[in-house]
Amino acid sequence: MTMRSETDILLVEDEMNILLSLKYILESKNYLVETAQNGKEAVQKIKDHSLKILILDLVLPDMTGFEILESVKELRNFPVIMLTARNRPEDQEKALKLQVDEYLVKPYNPDNLLLIIEKMMKSRRKDV
Repeated sequence: MTMRSETDILLVEDEMNILLSLKYILESKNYLVETAQNGKEAVQKIKDHSLKILILDLVLPDMTGFEILESVKELRNFPVIMLTARNRPEDQEKALKLQVDEYLVKPYNPDNLLLIIEKMMKSRRKDV
């Protein structure tokens, strides 16, 4: 069995400007951040890293965020924040069925996102 490297947050986003700005915000709060721009890369990084939080875009070039969650469900021991431009009830319902912890619609408030992340991190520390 190979060791999985420790990462606070995996950020999966295909829009480079959103990816870079969110990565900057998270790193400015001293989080260790890995990034992926497509589903295949995201699935591999989930397998290779021990995550504390997954921030996941719903629509990616090669698969959906839902497909990513379904393909790694056996590794899922971390909370998921879905960050998407799609505000459709059927997407929110599917996210709920896949146990997505937070469903945020773009444009999102970065301060609100940071509060959610901090709350999740505190909850994880209590569980350890």
